[in-house]
Amino acid sequence: MNKKDFSYQRKMQTAIWYEKPNIDNPYLADSCYMHGYDVAELLAKRSYFEVLGLLFCGELLEHDKAVVFEKLAIALMNLGPRHPAVRAAMIAGVSKTKHTHILPTGLLAGSGGKGGASEVELAMVFIERSRQKYPVLSDVTVEYILEDTETLHGFGDLYGDRDVMANQFIHKIFESIELPDQFPYLSWLYQFNQYSEAKGVGVLIPGLAAAVFADIGVKPRESVALFQILISPGIAAQGMEQSHLPITAMPFIDDESYVFEK
Repeated sequence: MNKKDFSYQRKMQTAIWYEKPNIDNPYLADSCYMHGYDVAELLAKRSYFEVLGLLFCGELLEHDKAVVFEKLAIALMNLGPRHPAVRAAMIAGVSKTKHTHILPTGLLAGSGGKGGASEVELAMVFIERSRQKYPVLSDVTVEYILEDTETLHGFGDLYGDRDVMANQFIHKIFESIELPDQFPYLSWLYQFNQYSEAKGVGVLIPGLAAAVFADIGVKPRESVALFQILISPGIAAQGMEQSHLPITAMPFIDDESYVFEK
C-alpha cells in the first residue's frame, strides 16, 4: 500500500478551532472560535483557567472546578530543584545551553514516569480502576490496593517517606471544596491517602494532578500535555535564573566522591 491508496483531506481538520475568514483577505480571520465560543468574548468575560479547561475538555469549567484547577496550577507552578525537570533546566542554564532551549530541555526531563507527565497518565488509569474495584475504602481494601505495586502510580513514597508537600497540597485543595460530590476522583484519592498514612506512603504530585484532571474532564492522554503546561513556569524561571550565572555556580563533585566499578 502506498500513499496514493489513502484519501487525504484537503485541509487540516480540528474540532477545537474555527476561524471566520475576512471577506477581503481570506488569509486573515475576522473572528476565532474555540469549541464554539468566540475568543474575544472569552477574553472579556472568562478567567484563564476556565478557558484552559475549555481548550482541553471542550466545555467551560464550572466555577468550583475552575477554582480547584487554579489551585492545582499553583501547586505545580514550581516543583523545585529536586524535581528532574527543574534540575535539568537549571543545569542547562548554568552550562550555557542556548536559552531558547532551556524550557524544552526541562520538559523532556519532566516527561518520564518518575514524577513526570507519563506518571500522570498512568495515575489516572490507576485511580479509575481502583475506584471501580473498591468504591468503598477500608483498611483491608487499601491494603489490597497497595499490594499491587505494578499498577500503583501517582502514589507511594518519596525518598523512603511520604511526600510532605504533595500531602499539604491535597489537604489544602480538598478542604477548600464546598461540594466534595462534584470531585469524586479527588475525594476517593483523599480518603485513600488518609487510610495509607500509617503505612508510610501517600499521594505524589502526579497522583494529585491525575485526580483533579479526571474531575474536570481531562482524558488520560491529554493529561500528559496539560501537566507539562502547568509545570512549565518553574522550569523556565529556574533555568533562566541559572543562565545568568557562571558555570562555577553549579556544584562539582570531587574525584574522591566517585565510585569506580570494574
